[in-house]
Amino acid sequence: MLAQKEDTPLFAEAYGLVSKAFNVPNRVDTKFNLGSMSCSPSEFTDLVMTGKVDTDIAPGVRYGYGFADAMLKGLRVVGHNGGFPGINAHLDIYLDQQYIVAVLANYDPPIAFQVVDKVRDLIIAAS
Repeated sequence: MLAQKEDTPLFAEAYGLVSKAFNVPNRVDTKFNLGSMSCSPSEFTDLVMTGKVDTDIAPGVRYGYGFADAMLKGLRVVGHNGGFPGINAHLDIYLDQQYIVAVLANYDPPIAFQVVDKVRDLIIAAS
């Protein structure tokens, strides 16, 4: 887990095991083996959050490994959403502005997106 403001780490701690079979603890500098590729946590984050495939959601929205990657009025936003009757969630991470918006709702979709849409307007206006 890393909490950071700009380039200054405020908190860095690793939890759990890299391997349960060999009882190897996770460390902040653990390299993860993804198939034949090893990478640091920050490289893994870049790999996962960078769009790989164009979508038909909207122009400029690409899909990565579980994350949408989009430019919204000049701001890069990555995120994920989902829901079904009775529950709805939406996550937006503004990588350059250092904002994270997470909305969890016990209501049918698209209520979480409607809240996120209002917050997006506020963040875009402030940028």
